Amino acid sequence: MEISVVILTEAGNKRGLGHLVRCSSIYEAFCEKGIKPEVYVDVEGAIDYRYSNFSYKKINWLENKSKILGILEKADVVIIDSYLADQSFYEKVSRKAAVPVFIDDTAKIDYPKGIVVNSSLYASKLFSKKKENNEYLLGCKYIPLRAIFKESRDRVKNSIENNQILIMFGGTDIAGLSERILKLLCESDFEDAKKVVVSATRLDFANNIAGSFRNVEILCNPEPQTLADKMASSSVAISAAGMTLYELAYLQIPTIAVCVADNQKRGLLEFVKIGFVEEFLSCDDADLLEKIKCRLSFMIANYDKVKEQAQVGRQIVDGRGSERIVRRIMEVYNEKSINIGRQP
Repeated sequence: MEISVVILTEAGNKRGLGHLVRCSSIYEAFCEKGIKPEVYVDVEGAIDYRYSNFSYKKINWLENKSKILGILEKADVVIIDSYLADQSFYEKVSRKAAVPVFIDDTAKIDYPKGIVVNSSLYASKLFSKKKENNEYLLGCKYIPLRAIFKESRDRVKNSIENNQILIMFGGTDIAGLSERILKLLCESDFEDAKKVVVSATRLDFANNIAGSFRNVEILCNPEPQTLADKMASSSVAISAAGMTLYELAYLQIPTIAVCVADNQKRGLLEFVKIGFVEEFLSCDDADLLEKIKCRLSFMIANYDKVKEQAQVGRQIVDGRGSERIVRRIMEVYNEKSINIGRQP
């Protein structure tokens, strides 16, 4: 039976790339079943997410809802991953699609009938009260991880001998931390370590930094496989607490994580509780750089210990989240009654 799948999401300089990245993982999982979803991305600013196995169309669907609703007329499965879509839009999609799927982070929407997916460590707390006509896929077993990380894990190994520090604050670094942390490292005891800074859109930052410090590599909007390999080979990482943190957990990289947005607070606290991250750090902390410096010094001096602690990351993320999401979507679609209130 032929099935039509549409994915709607958003990205931008202020919106970041997190939604788009996890949608690309779900897209991959569908493709593995011989189903190629149509992906529509509402883009703000100059964003160019490059991935050879992932194609999407840029369309301002958040403003032009009538156009996208027309496109959805023939869709069997509609997946929405958005902070910006309003309640009425979710309700319209719920009525149109045989299987509506809502990717959630904050539980701020009163979702209509459909499958609600929240892959955060605290998802069960957000949805302690469940609606009878919804199905909930909750918890880290549903974290969508791109296949490239599985490939990098098997091919590339990290160690203290690599002497490589990864600095990564999301696709757009909305808090502007990358440059400040890089300068801290280059002007302190970490000057000899190789610093790899990932920046999707800050080409000006890359050009300014390139000739200013030694042992620095700037990856500006890198190919996903290149990025995954660099992450996998890093001795330690300094990262935002969004999707990148889950990827680093899967790769079992000792990590210093910084909360840069409200929607990262609860997740980072859970990472601390589990023990993958040692302490909660916020971009608003006046002593942030000093705390990073002290923690990094400890990690390098006690690398065997922190490397062992990082092994818990694979218990958080096992790499099969997208597979589980797509399998359940297909099961629901194949149930003639579309009884999506039943738990898997």
